[in-house]
Parts: sequence; structure tokens; C-alpha cells
Amino acid sequence: MKNQFRSPWDMLLISMTVVISVLLIAVAFFTDSLLTYIISISLITIGIFFGVYGYSLHERNYESFGLAGQKTFPTQKFRTLNLVPTP
Repeated sequence: MKNQFRSPWDMLLISMTVVISVLLIAVAFFTDSLLTYIISISLITIGIFFGVYGYSLHERNYESFGLAGQKTFPTQKFRTLNLVPTP
């Protein structure tokens, strides 16, 4: 049984990140403000760094992982946990 999965929202998240990043870079480029440029690049970097790109189920733990690292949650604290396999 497969126990490591790609996030179902991954493609939507990547698409939205690209669109918003292009908009932020365009705004920073067309305004001559250094502060606007710094804020735009900071938002892009934070979004990429803290994105969740996958998850896994191991024994009694749910683990989410991304560039910022891995976070483990005990599944006993979940109200329900359903495994729905995708093709």
C-alpha cells in the first residue's frame, strides 16, 4: 500500500503561485519603489518556503512536508481519517 502522497491541491497551488508571482513582479517592475519590490519578493519567497507539497501516513502519524521541513501530527487527534485512493 502506498503511504506517501502528492498533495491534491499541489497543481492549483503551483498555478496560483505562478500567477500571483508574475503579478507581484510586474507591480514591482512598473513602480519605482524599492519598498514595493522588497515586499513583492518577500511574499513570493515566503509562499514558496511554507508551501505544503506532499504528505504521508506512517503508523499512527500524519506527516506533511515542504521546503520549510516536515511536520508530524498524531492521527489520534483527528476526528475522522478516510483513505480515498485515486487512480
